[in-house]
Amino acid sequence: MRTVDDDADTIGESKFDALPERVQEALGELAGAAKEGLLALSVGVGLGVLTELMAEEVDDVVGPKGRHDAARGAVRHGSEDGSVTLGGRRVPVKRPRVRTADGSEEVSMATYAHFADRDPLTKVVLE
Repeated sequence: MRTVDDDADTIGESKFDALPERVQEALGELAGAAKEGLLALSVGVGLGVLTELMAEEVDDVVGPKGRHDAARGAVRHGSEDGSVTLGGRRVPVKRPRVRTADGSEEVSMATYAHFADRDPLTKVVLE
């Protein structure tokens, strides 16, 4: 049994097929650009969220910025270039650095380590 949706799909396809080839190509390019734009938007949002998560983790480890705490075990130590996997691509980021209060060693940040790890899909494929 045909439904209204089936008829709409058939009409839509026949209308698309009836368009000149150049118009069909342009519509295909437009759809591709929209897909790329959506991916770029989602990566941008992901980077914003990642930045907030890393800053929150630094606050959890070191304490709030600008408040002195003589008993703290770690201190902020600037940032450095890094990269993470978002949207199936490696994307450059500034990662925060934290060192022990005596400056003897760097403290690993779990949030960055998780996102800096190569694409989880690669691991699944290798397994």
